[in-house]
Amino acid sequence: MSSPPKAVLYTFNLSVWAAAAEWAVQEKGYGDDELEFRTVDVVKGESFAPSFLRINPKGTIPTLVAPLSNTLDTASETKYRALTDTVSVLDFLDKSRSNLSKTHTTSQKPAPALSPATVEASGLSKTLIDLVHAPEVDPNFLLLTAKDKSELKEKSDGFIGKTYILGRAKAMEEYLATEDLIPKIKKILEEKKAEQAPLVELFSGKASEEAKKAFFAKSKEAWEVALPKAFATLESSIVGPYTLGDQLSLADLHVGVWLTRIVHLAAGGDATDPKKWPELLSTLAKPIASTEFKVGPKLTAFWNEIIAREGFKKVDDGAGRGYAISPASLLPKARYPPKSYMHTMETSYDPETPVDLVLSLLQGLIITLTAFPLGIIAALAHVFATLIRSIPTFIGLSVGCIVLTSAVLLASAGYALFSGGMLGLQVLLGCKKALENSARVGTNMASVFLEEWTKERKGIQERWMGRAS
Repeated sequence: MSSPPKAVLYTFNLSVWAAAAEWAVQEKGYGDDELEFRTVDVVKGESFAPSFLRINPKGTIPTLVAPLSNTLDTASETKYRALTDTVSVLDFLDKSRSNLSKTHTTSQKPAPALSPATVEASGLSKTLIDLVHAPEVDPNFLLLTAKDKSELKEKSDGFIGKTYILGRAKAMEEYLATEDLIPKIKKILEEKKAEQAPLVELFSGKASEEAKKAFFAKSKEAWEVALPKAFATLESSIVGPYTLGDQLSLADLHVGVWLTRIVHLAAGGDATDPKKWPELLSTLAKPIASTEFKVGPKLTAFWNEIIAREGFKKVDDGAGRGYAISPASLLPKARYPPKSYMHTMETSYDPETPVDLVLSLLQGLIITLTAFPLGIIAALAHVFATLIRSIPTFIGLSVGCIVLTSAVLLASAGYALFSGGMLGLQVLLGCKKALENSARVGTNMASVFLEEWTKERKGIQERWMGRAS
């Protein structure tokens, strides 16, 4: 018996928004039998892999592939859908598991509701989520920012330039060079290459002076203007101690991971020590370049609340989410059982993989070959019982059973061989179903013959009892 289908969350331990999805999984209490994690190494450019782009053409993390609830019954083929943006992923994770869940939920952990309970709270939640996802305070851009030539050179010579920017560009070129690349995926990769080209020029030293000046100005704008405005909005909007009040909500997950990335970038190596987390908000004043900037009491209380949560600690261990300066902290650390992405990606989105189909095919053959002998045995038993009364009936039934059984066996075997040899994956599915039907026919035949044999045996016993009396 196959296990219920699971959702698959594609994540990466250095991704800021993947942290929000992982945190949601922790808070909602999903079990291992409900959700599987697979790593997409963004640093190595695996998010540009054609196999991943077929799932998420945007090539972003997190991505959630989830079975549709109306196809979870064993009588139908499970269908899946992919959620490709952080907001949709978190909303789905929240709504898909609750105290009323009936979709193969087996985990006994509590499932608190994270969605706002009122219209007013929903409006505030959307405002805060939109705020931290705004392009001007994008944490992924803040990771790359440089305010002057010296900072740009430092990042170009380090992890950000040589490994992250140029490494991903190289991976993209390799994927584009793939011979059997379909036009749709090729177009996506070419568009992404064009988008990344200015960054590649900047961090490879090929950008013009005008481009560098524009980048420096944009970096300063982000840190010194946009971020202070965002912090001011948060301070005035947070209800306290969490964003919407006393209970953790979806807005807290979005704002929490965003704030964590900003703090990590500002604190550098100090961010790798969880003991120092309560004091890290003060480090924001340096990149914001303002001696007057101070984090307000509401944001401070919010920070202290989230860093104390067990779900947050499991996701952010201090070594990686902010791309801290320490080289050791940049190495991906597995928080879940390791699952090789590149070896599983090609089969991850199909409800049944080719291996599963072959196994199912073999299983169907075994069932068929087991069911028909049972039918033959039942038939022989029946005809032997009938032999007592009629020799012609014996001959007729014997020939009929042999012809019928041989014909069905030959038809099933021939159909299976033809399907497996001539057609592809879809024919394997059809073959599987055909064999299952054959197995059911054989089993039904066995049941019919056994029933007839039982009746005949009872009649013989009654006749013998009559003679004896």
